[in-house]
Amino acid sequence: MSTNYKPFNLDRALAGDPVVTRNGMKVLNIAYLPDAPDNSKIVCVIDSGHGYTNCITFYQSGMLWSERQHNMDLFMAPIEKEYWVASGTTASGLLFVTHAYDKIPEKMTHIDCMSVSNVQYHKITRLE
Repeated sequence: MSTNYKPFNLDRALAGDPVVTRNGMKVLNIAYLPDAPDNSKIVCVIDSGHGYTNCITFYQSGMLWSERQHNMDLFMAPIEKEYWVASGTTASGLLFVTHAYDKIPEKMTHIDCMSVSNVQYHKITRLE
């Protein structure tokens, strides 16, 4: 089980951000039913593995039960973010590494002015 789960957020879930259960099952579809009973405001289709899915209802909070935790409670799944760093060697032979960028920069003037050679770009990923 991941420790990167964020508290359930209905607005983000309905906007398409990934949702999982406390025990890591992926939510495939989610719907909000404002006129449904309190314990059925949210309806989810959940991938239970091995080609099976379950349709389960939840409280608006994302909890299966109102009074206690359950392995099927909903959470926001961590989102894998991609970043890029550049590295190279300075004229004096020191290793140079940039901070992380959201994409490969077209031109990095701070590298140019330091006479960095052998510039390489490295993709890193992080769960947020």
